[in-house]
Amino acid sequence: MSFPKFEEWRNFVILPAEKDQYRTCDYDYYREKYEICLRYKPKSIAEIGVRYGYSMASFLFACPEAEMFGFDMISGGNGGPQNINTFEYVAPMISKNFPLAKLTLTHQNTQLISSFCRSFDFIHVDGGHGEDECTHDMEMCFNSYPRRLVMVVDDYTYIDGVRRAVDKFLTRRANDIESYETIEGFRGNAVIIKKEENQ
Repeated sequence: MSFPKFEEWRNFVILPAEKDQYRTCDYDYYREKYEICLRYKPKSIAEIGVRYGYSMASFLFACPEAEMFGFDMISGGNGGPQNINTFEYVAPMISKNFPLAKLTLTHQNTQLISSFCRSFDFIHVDGGHGEDECTHDMEMCFNSYPRRLVMVVDDYTYIDGVRRAVDKFLTRRANDIESYETIEGFRGNAVIIKKEENQ
């Protein structure tokens, strides 16, 4: 699938209560996520911090048949309209637009777990944005399984705590990293490739 044009994207993806506040810079931000995912073509994707599924949709426009797992502790979404349950919006939006995707949504505070119960090809880290919270989620992703992993950390250029967490992680885990790049963009993404162990 190609990434839709601006108005189609807003109509397909954005929560109606938020539609008027989304602009072309937001559109470009989510299209960038689509392009990152399209580059790697993962078969299994996890997202820490789902909110209303806008990034999730970007990944599925790139890989519409992927297994998609979302983890979020919030009902209502960070900064979103209150009394609108995150997953009650996300599940039908995803199933309508991406009928071939295999979607699993889990209410989970990832700060309270040390590993996932399975491996993923691609993980989007967009949960807690404090330095310690972001560090925990990145370490958990790297520690969960020995296989190669593409990890994308959201808000790298937008939130100081995220930038500090990523920069320290890159230094601390240098021997475990195959490659990385930072994409400055509107809010920024850090793309970190974990080596497969024993590589």
